[in-house]
Amino acid sequence: MPVIRLQNLEDPRLRVFSSYTDGQLRDGRQMVGLARDVGLAPEALAAGVFVAESRNVIERAMAAGCVPFALLVEECWEAAAAPLLQRLAQGCEGEAASSGAVVVAGAPVASNGGGAKSASVVEAEAGPAPGAEASGGAAPGVGAIGGNVGPGAGARALSAPRTGSPFGDLPMFVATRAQVEELTGFQRTRGPLAAFLRPALLPLEDLLARARRVAVLEGVTNYTNIGAIFRSAAALGVDAVLLDPTCHDPLYRRAARVSMGTVFQVPWGRISALGQEGGGLAQLAAAGFQTVALALADGAIPISDERLKGVERLALVLGNEEHGLAPATIAACDHTAIIPMAHGVDSLNVAAASAVAFWETRAC
Repeated sequence: MPVIRLQNLEDPRLRVFSSYTDGQLRDGRQMVGLARDVGLAPEALAAGVFVAESRNVIERAMAAGCVPFALLVEECWEAAAAPLLQRLAQGCEGEAASSGAVVVAGAPVASNGGGAKSASVVEAEAGPAPGAEASGGAAPGVGAIGGNVGPGAGARALSAPRTGSPFGDLPMFVATRAQVEELTGFQRTRGPLAAFLRPALLPLEDLLARARRVAVLEGVTNYTNIGAIFRSAAALGVDAVLLDPTCHDPLYRRAARVSMGTVFQVPWGRISALGQEGGGLAQLAAAGFQTVALALADGAIPISDERLKGVERLALVLGNEEHGLAPATIAACDHTAIIPMAHGVDSLNVAAASAVAFWETRAC
């Protein structure tokens, strides 16, 4: 894995960190020009791209089988990220699994002995991506989001070779802190930044096939809440998270970071609008799930009610901070539940409420 010390920020592979919105990164059509500029087939980035921040998130993305396109590491994170970078290098050498660039910021790269620079370090101005021919055709699928990846499976995935990647070597760009800030606009990063191809999503029927407890989100647009919900879901045994069309992207940088990378461990996918006829709630019912809306409503039962704990397949439906669940969604659910409160408090933040609900209704 060659290391390229940035003298400028002109390398087109760096654009994923600066030139695109989250929505544009998700849209493979927006990635056509980038793919061409870095010497890949136009279809190579058709799956779209997401940016992961911090060592934990990047490691879990790798464990889930995500294919890296570029990695940017500020110099202050280099030592802490060294084991991760070594695994990335080994993976790229063994499988050519990466797409274009690892960006490490500013400091000399130590050898295994901690002193001299690695022989692979390239002391050169970062220029255009190598013009190696892409392998042609679309990037291969990298699996569904979340595969119940446990610690053992994760370790195997990080070291096991993947084949058929459309990308060549993964160079490492080295930049100063000032360069990272100029490039990304972030005054502070919380570890390496890595751009990956977006994994494919499982169809809803596959997500539900073996699930007993699922979380269903309606209109949740706060990235911190999305990340925290995923972290609780992973910790408390939720089998899948389903997001309606109005929820924001769990792979957004902040959401994935808050989740501590658990967005790559808990299977998740999209579901149709919930309250409409034939929509998401009807799909859940057809799959044998009872649905419970967490909402302040007359007749709501405590979330600890034994009737909920005894349900074989249960879907917990949660709404956003401002409006909660839509009235049509509440009306269409089989049950409505509340978390009993003290001191005149009427509700919890949706992320906190999800953790309580996941614990109280966990499958026996």
